[in-house]
Amino acid sequence: MADCSYVKPTKLMLKDQKPEVERKKKKKRKQEEGEETQLDVVGIWYTVANFSDISGTIAIEIDKGTYIHALDNGLFTLGAPHKEVDEGPSPLEQIALKSGYGKYLGINSDGLFVGRSDAIGRREQWEPVFEDEKMALLASNSCFIRCKEAGDIQAQSETAGKQEMIKIRSFQDHRLKISKEDIKFFKKAWKDGFLLETLLDRRAKLKAGR
Repeated sequence: MADCSYVKPTKLMLKDQKPEVERKKKKKRKQEEGEETQLDVVGIWYTVANFSDISGTIAIEIDKGTYIHALDNGLFTLGAPHKEVDEGPSPLEQIALKSGYGKYLGINSDGLFVGRSDAIGRREQWEPVFEDEKMALLASNSCFIRCKEAGDIQAQSETAGKQEMIKIRSFQDHRLKISKEDIKFFKKAWKDGFLLETLLDRRAKLKAGR
């Protein structure tokens, strides 16, 4: 009887057909390139990556599409999620060191996030902390803000974990158009901490060209 040896079966591959592993790698590279060129912009609000990006009216995003919302009693809560992809924060979810009611943001003796002051004192001072493209907001009591289960915003944790991670979105002039060709350029400016200056420069050039 002739000796028989086991031959591992292989899938028939046509001339122009690429191996599955190679196709998966190529698909992954395309996805990574797409993520690299995607600027985190919602409507006319972009995510700040450095302290220098924080200017003018801003909004604090706790979760995706969910922002800190000002109440008429000087307190804050977590606003309802925005379902539309390009829908930014509402007027009462926008702050410029002040709430939508014109009061400066601070904390009370219990660390509760409030907006009741007409002037800036020690409790109205904040420090945004950036690390690994993430951000947390440090209050004057050396604690980071987070949203409690009841919807209250408080500064009680001395360390910044997942629940203390937030996004600050800054206002972008709606007249400034960002084309697909500009995305890589703005992405680099965003990472280097010069996004605000770049946007203002682009807006000035547009005005000069009218």
